[in-house]
Amino acid sequence: MAGGITPVDVHRMWRVAHLPGIVRPASDAPDWGKAGYRAYDAELERLLEGQGARGVRPCV
Repeated sequence: MAGGITPVDVHRMWRVAHLPGIVRPASDAPDWGKAGYRAYDAELERLLEGQGARGVRPCV
């Protein structure tokens, strides 16, 4: 789609707008939650780059 917003664009906007506030050291999120968001971000990035899904591991 020329000139439109792609799923990659949406993910990267979410990453810039929300992820830093969640994973920063002073965040109220528990460490296991921060690790989960980091893993979620990494897996979405892999999928959006066309690398395919991999096995899912629990974060907790």
